[in-house]
Amino acid sequence: MADIDTPRTGGPETTILPSTLRYLRESLLRKADGLDDETAHWSPVASGTSILWLIDHMAFVEEIWFVNRFLGEGEIRPFISSDTLQQARDNYETIGQRVDEVIDQTLDFDTTSAGDTGNESVSMRWILTHLISELARHAGHADIIRELIDTSIGR
Repeated sequence: MADIDTPRTGGPETTILPSTLRYLRESLLRKADGLDDETAHWSPVASGTSILWLIDHMAFVEEIWFVNRFLGEGEIRPFISSDTLQQARDNYETIGQRVDEVIDQTLDFDTTSAGDTGNESVSMRWILTHLISELARHAGHADIIRELIDTSIGR
């Protein structure tokens, strides 16, 4: 597995933060490369966390924060786990494209959320840093699971 380092993108936060989010999303998806459905569902922990679950979870979380909460569009759908790894990947890639569009169309990261965040509205900057943090944690979980599966390492 290739070890692809974080992009060293220069420029303003409107370039750096989205670039970091995309890198982490791609890193999580790379952890599933070459896995079959059974292995993608495998979990070494009591909570049931697997590479497939991590992909489904992050697709769910990105959609909630960027579409439901930031844009204020639609209702939060229930979490549904994919049956196959391909379904999970396709769903996350589709949601990732939508999220990237939302970010790209937000020129000022001080813009606040239009939807319900459970408390006060939050800025695009806050959402991006929150999701970068969550995605980094879960990509790390996927790193460990993949290493336990077949000793593969790399970002």
